[in-house]
Amino acid sequence: PAPASIEPETAPTTTGSGNKTATANNNTTTPSRPTQKTGRDTAENNKPATFQTAQTRLSGVITLLGKQQKAIPADGIIVRLSHKQPMAQPTRQAQTHDIVMQDKRYQPGVLQIAVNDKLRFPNLDRIKHNVFSSSGDNTFDLGTYGPGNAGSVAMESAGIVKVYCNIHPEMAAFVAVGNPQYTQITGKDGRFQFNGLAPGEYTLSLWHIRGTLETNITINKQPVTKTITLDTSGYREEAHLNKFGEPYKKKPALFEDEFY
Repeated sequence: PAPASIEPETAPTTTGSGNKTATANNNTTTPSRPTQKTGRDTAENNKPATFQTAQTRLSGVITLLGKQQKAIPADGIIVRLSHKQPMAQPTRQAQTHDIVMQDKRYQPGVLQIAVNDKLRFPNLDRIKHNVFSSSGDNTFDLGTYGPGNAGSVAMESAGIVKVYCNIHPEMAAFVAVGNPQYTQITGKDGRFQFNGLAPGEYTLSLWHIRGTLETNITINKQPVTKTITLDTSGYREEAHLNKFGEPYKKKPALFEDEFY
């Protein structure tokens, strides 16, 4: 399970850790001797870095089909791109992302973050909530907390994290944890675009609450444009389980004052 914490909600947080490290300066310097480079060092420095010089682009539009195969708004589709070889990970500090609980909803309902980033769940309602996820290595349980508090948890593994409330089954949020450079979330028009790609064989993965799709894509030196249809006409809504792996009841919580 991912490590979690609860804290009083005081002031809004900004994206990023915000911590600064002070560096002592005693105003004294020691001359440094020049470093002699070996032939091995030169070879390593001249070694081409994966994806750094790529200029290829992949763009496209996704059509989402609902009942009777009629097009519906295509917002909230998580689009992920993967390569057979490990893809370069950006060097960055872990950031904190807020998913606000208000009006018995998670806002935003779909989010993408990097591995090791932290999710924070401020409770802006006048009732209590119980935030949890049963998604593999990112499983967590923030327990029950009331208005004015915020629970937080770090996401340490890549994948789709489904977040629910153990009191209100209608509350749901979906978080794509991975490399932000190769993960996007579509708007209503279903468009996406990845820049700076190296030629090669890729897998494009689509995830939506109504359905999923994977397709292989060959990228050459020229930009690639794809038109994709995600047919979810056979989608049937199924009730998810609570954090105990059981169906929700009318009063699934431990305390009466958790209810609206």
